[in-house]
Amino acid sequence: MDDIELLDWQFRIAKMGRSELEVTLRAMADHDAKPFSLHDPEAVARLARQSLIGSTEAMLNRVPSNVGSGPGGGKRIVTVDLHGYYEAKTAEDAEAQDRADRAEIRAMCEHRLAHMRHREELRHVPETSPLKAFITACEASE
Repeated sequence: MDDIELLDWQFRIAKMGRSELEVTLRAMADHDAKPFSLHDPEAVARLARQSLIGSTEAMLNRVPSNVGSGPGGGKRIVTVDLHGYYEAKTAEDAEAQDRADRAEIRAMCEHRLAHMRHREELRHVPETSPLKAFITACEASE
């Protein structure tokens, strides 16, 4: 999310009422707390990306332990799909950025709700004056 979109969210949140803020928070919490399911294509794609990233990084960081020993020198040829790796890294980075953006928007909503609660606590509630209380008591006794 760029700065313009963030500013747009700040203005929208500033205009929202309590119920709209609570609905927005619930929607974001539901999106983030979605349970894992093998029937969800997004979850399966995420697992495939994480597997590709993990196995590629493990292969690239692997130190050969038996180079030069035995017949053939112990050499192995491995093909690594770097194009797929970089696509998966890009998708994972974009997904992480989306999560960070949602967390920032959620924090803005929570801050606005806290401000509303604090403002309601400070609201002045005028008490009845002694004269009005006396008049009310006299009217009640008649």
